[in-house]
Amino acid sequence: MTVKMKTTPDGLVYRPSIEGQPPRAIAPSQTARVITIVLLAVTLIYFLFPIVWVIFSSSKTNTDLVSTFGFWFGDTINWSGNWTALMSWTQNLY
Repeated sequence: MTVKMKTTPDGLVYRPSIEGQPPRAIAPSQTARVITIVLLAVTLIYFLFPIVWVIFSSSKTNTDLVSTFGFWFGDTINWSGNWTALMSWTQNLY
């Protein structure tokens, strides 16, 4: 693969950036991109786990909350009873 070199009006020879990419001086390296993606994925999981836990635990009875796995539905799914109790307790302001 041949690299086309260009010359500035001052006479400096340089290799131009790839079309559609940021200039080489500010483009992140492949390692920096991978680290960024991994950190963002870990952060996403960290913030989504509590939301997932609330959804699963809202389907459980009090007994199921302490006797079953936290990140799955209980033995008996009790959506309507739990949501009805929440709405009556908060006077439909939740």
